[in-house]
Amino acid sequence: MCHHDDVAHALAPTREPRTPLTEPGTLVHFASDMYATFAADVTLEAANAELARGGQWLPIDGDPALTLGELLLTDSTGPLRLGYGAWRDLLLGLQFSNGRGELISAGGMTVKNVAGYDLTKFLVGSAGCFGTPVTLTTRTHRLPDGALIADLEKGDDAFVHGIIQTDLRPQWIIAHTNGLTLGYIGKRRQLAFWEAELRDGMDGPAIDRIRGIGLDRADELRRQLWPAPPVGNLRVALPPASAVAALRSSDAPTWAVDPVHGIAVANADDPNALADKLASHGGNAVVYTDGKPTRWDVAENVRPLLARLKHRFDPDDTLPPLPIS
Repeated sequence: MCHHDDVAHALAPTREPRTPLTEPGTLVHFASDMYATFAADVTLEAANAELARGGQWLPIDGDPALTLGELLLTDSTGPLRLGYGAWRDLLLGLQFSNGRGELISAGGMTVKNVAGYDLTKFLVGSAGCFGTPVTLTTRTHRLPDGALIADLEKGDDAFVHGIIQTDLRPQWIIAHTNGLTLGYIGKRRQLAFWEAELRDGMDGPAIDRIRGIGLDRADELRRQLWPAPPVGNLRVALPPASAVAALRSSDAPTWAVDPVHGIAVANADDPNALADKLASHGGNAVVYTDGKPTRWDVAENVRPLLARLKHRFDPDDTLPPLPIS
């Protein structure tokens, strides 16, 4: 005779527990399909060194010594968003462990891979409150030959929004304390075309300096201009039309703005006071202390939802707390 417990056992799901797609410290590069799966503990520097063997790279901003998991959780997206997209655009799939150490898989390895809730985007910038990345699957891009940098002492909003509508659209733009810098990244023929066009003159403010540099040097320059955490202590989203003016009127000694998307970063003596000031310009800020977020500006009606999600993914409170009061 078959007992009820035996029947229940026979009908129970038999799927094996999920396992990581790649081992710690490793990656799998599908060069012909232009994507790769990385262990979350692989650094950006190591990832791009390996991708370069296949003539590709992962065009994401951030400290190359940090792991991809760390960069994802802090949403290290910076000015490269203009040319290549943000973490949310590059990320195809994600495996992460929740507060109880259970492995959760989201997304996949193709562009159209999402059914139900898109948890891949949910974890971007989450500071580890909901889970810890284990593996990441991202798009990759063809490796450029080098970069071209154009510096302007002055460049207004009209100039920025005019140039992105032309063949001289750069891959990144940073308005900063000392002026405006345009960054072009591409193959040699592309770089030669852009340099010739820029040197022949264009409408608007004069370009003070044009120089060709290597890709590594361009990455270093962009990091110098963009004081992202842990160098900076404030990141704020502002209406693009007012972002540059808002930071210029601030008392932050070091700041930078992506004028196309209205994202700004700064290193302020009192980041909370600056966040309060920028709120009057429509800004929503994340404040960092020692590289960790200690304040998220989120709408009141969103806070209960975040709290419920936090409890769902971390019922035992083993993960970092939500940085909201």
